[in-house]
Amino acid sequence: MSRSKTADCVRAGIIIWCTCHSVNATLSRYNSKPDLPQPGGQSMSAAVSQPAPACEAWLPDLMKIKAWKSSASKCQTDITVVTQLSFDRLDMLVRLCTTWHGWVSAAVYLPLDPQSYGAHLHAAVTQLDQLHADLESGQCKLDMMLYVPQGPPPPTHPAMHPLNALRNRAIAAAQTEVLFLLDVDFMVSSCLNELQHSGWVHSVVSQGVLVVIPAFEPVSNDLTSQQAVTRSCTGGKAEALAEIGQGLLQPFHVNRFEAGHSATDFPRWLVADDLYTAQYAVGFEPYVLVSKALVPWYDERFTGYLEDKVVHIQHMVHMGFSFAVHPEVFVVHYPHEDSKDQGLVKATGLMQQIQAMGDAARHEMAAGVYLPPTKFAPCSAPYQTPAHTGFVRDCTDAPGFKQTGDHAVSHRRRIAADVLSDTSPDAHAI
Repeated sequence: MSRSKTADCVRAGIIIWCTCHSVNATLSRYNSKPDLPQPGGQSMSAAVSQPAPACEAWLPDLMKIKAWKSSASKCQTDITVVTQLSFDRLDMLVRLCTTWHGWVSAAVYLPLDPQSYGAHLHAAVTQLDQLHADLESGQCKLDMMLYVPQGPPPPTHPAMHPLNALRNRAIAAAQTEVLFLLDVDFMVSSCLNELQHSGWVHSVVSQGVLVVIPAFEPVSNDLTSQQAVTRSCTGGKAEALAEIGQGLLQPFHVNRFEAGHSATDFPRWLVADDLYTAQYAVGFEPYVLVSKALVPWYDERFTGYLEDKVVHIQHMVHMGFSFAVHPEVFVVHYPHEDSKDQGLVKATGLMQQIQAMGDAARHEMAAGVYLPPTKFAPCSAPYQTPAHTGFVRDCTDAPGFKQTGDHAVSHRRRIAADVLSDTSPDAHAI
């Protein structure tokens, strides 16, 4: 169904709801496209940027080794889970695909020294060859890319996991118009599989709405709690409510970083039958369904731990996105050990540096000049801010740049083709 026909169906009330539950939400407030305020007068769908040459050292330098592309056919309403992971967490990708059988775009990072690729790299590629074949055989539709570091790490945070740079590459490779931005250490409630058969999701996200998918976690890391994660994700909301009632599940990070998800309003979700609006609060970093044509890139300066998702969500708020919480679909964090980057950030002065970088980004957002530094861009237009110099404000100063949503979409499609190709400039022969 075309975008216009989908919108017509929504306006006419011909909506295919998630079959796990009859959602009677009124979507009238989303049926007219809002006037979305843009930083510096920029079109929201053109929110892409590139660092000037002087700032290249701030960003992770990645080399693509190989890309694996799903052979499955796509539907207009399909959703892609966009995620990233280090090579030692492949088991989490497998677990994600036990309850999610749709599209996944995953950027995998192997932190090899460029001088020691050799046999280690061949073994990794062989393992990913088999993993892709196994998951494609019926579990999920997997587009996957393997990256390794290229050149010296950024001087501000050596050897940290380049999670935002990887997220951008996974976004670029996604082949559907609706994306689900999710961390790989979550399991998805099976109802999301039915949700992608409904046309209303595309209509809602195309109007600048972020559909929040509530996140939960087990109360402890024992075997009983791990089993509760699997039961709730396979059994749906009714099972999740039972696990919460038994004290086995709780809102995600409620004891570690409550601001990250409290704006979801979990007490309301427990009894909700309809979509409901969430109000942004500082620190909010929910997992969301979003339009690929509208989502901005992540700020690639943030690596390892802290501020990476918070700044991305806050950027979208400044761009004019709003939040609506889905009353039925949810995700649950699967327990695991903290990453080494968390310990490194907390034990050194990196936490203060990263927070200062986040504050600088927020200062630029308030001034209407922020765009996230990244390797992806259709043009370059350096400018100066009180925080730092050399980053791009927007594309309006570039000769011949046509500032339209269609231009941004076509540019991202070219990027997607490049990221999924083994013949692109950053592809490495093995």
